[in-house]
Amino acid sequence: MNAFKLTMVAVFLLMATCASAQQLQPRSQTMTSNDSRLGAAYDAASRAIAAFRSADYKGYTAMMHPSVIEDVGGRDQMIAVTKQGKVTLDEQTDGYDTNVRVPTRAIQGTKNLFTIVPQTVSLRLKNNQSFSRESYLLGISADNGRTWKFIDGGTEPAKIRELVPDFPRTERLPTEPRQ
Repeated sequence: MNAFKLTMVAVFLLMATCASAQQLQPRSQTMTSNDSRLGAAYDAASRAIAAFRSADYKGYTAMMHPSVIEDVGGRDQMIAVTKQGKVTLDEQTDGYDTNVRVPTRAIQGTKNLFTIVPQTVSLRLKNNQSFSRESYLLGISADNGRTWKFIDGGTEPAKIRELVPDFPRTERLPTEPRQ
């Protein structure tokens, strides 16, 4: 696996670390209060984080977008890298937590439905330092919001746009600079 792919996976796996040093300032978003698709995205993101925390590497990998898995080198490679990332995270911290919030809007692409799932990641280092950062998961649904797969927002925006080319160019990812 090349260094770029390993770096991308490491960032992706360490959702509980500082995924982005930027303060996220997404466009104002409005939520349709009864949009069950957004609740489904929240539930799926919560399951992905629970799978990672409980070392369910197959379950966690199943929640990742297929383009990420393919880019890493396939399912088995993704599972192996996820396992190594979790072992490293557990060894280097005294604890971590990721709290996701319900997304506020759906974004229609040419093929897929997207949503930004905000998350707060908190980390306690072995030297008793703690910090939290705001980040996000990009939710992608190929079935109009019934099921969701994810790409970590710590991934470079250009790479995200390469992995899911139908994400609308008119939409700004939270970590993209304002134009």
